[in-house]
Amino acid sequence: MKTKNKALLNLVKNLLYARRNGNIKTEQYAYDRLNAKCNSMKIDMGICIQQGIDYMKKNDVAAIMNSIL
Repeated sequence: MKTKNKALLNLVKNLLYARRNGNIKTEQYAYDRLNAKCNSMKIDMGICIQQGIDYMKKNDVAAIMNSIL
């Protein structure tokens, strides 16, 4: 599974930003949205998150500078 699906990547980003900057309610909402999307696509959520982190480490300078990763 490649994380080329932009919507899926955005959900992973939202979860990471919520873990870093949000409260528990925001993090739970982001987690639930990502979980629902992964279940609908029949993708393992752990693999999806890891591939999203790997992609962001290579391509998202803002996330690296803000210590999100």
